[in-house]
Amino acid sequence: MKYLLAILLAFSLVIINAEIGRSEFKQPADISRMFPPELTKSITLSGSLSAYQFNTAREPTVAIYSKKVELNMVYNGIDDETWPYTRILATLLNNVCQIKDASFSRNLIEQTYRSRSLTPPVNLGGNAGTSVLQRKSVTRNGCLVTVEVKGARWHTITTTIAPAR
Repeated sequence: MKYLLAILLAFSLVIINAEIGRSEFKQPADISRMFPPELTKSITLSGSLSAYQFNTAREPTVAIYSKKVELNMVYNGIDDETWPYTRILATLLNNVCQIKDASFSRNLIEQTYRSRSLTPPVNLGGNAGTSVLQRKSVTRNGCLVTVEVKGARWHTITTTIAPAR
């Protein structure tokens, strides 16, 4: 009887782990429910089902499309202290992909900035910096998460969360 109980318990753990491993992209219904109400405001972005702008220093935007979520911000190295891009992304990843590890977003962004430019870097002179295009993608929990950095000193950072294929 003990062995049968142990086998059933082991089998149920295997099934539970298999279900966790098959987590999938979950289209968010309402971004404003993921964040404090005063943090976001609804905006209109062409082609999106819904979009929000964050009331933070760099005013990042998040747009929900039929098969992806996109977080976008113009950045120069200075970010909001309370709700930085990495924290917003970590919250989205938790809700959309069930990625609970808050350091995942920070690590992915750091890896993107350390990666080689996909286009030849162009020095724009003076204080403008060097123009680059860097991209890093990772698949986790049924989601394809892609971070792209494009521009020079003032550049655009865009993270796309989509179902993994």
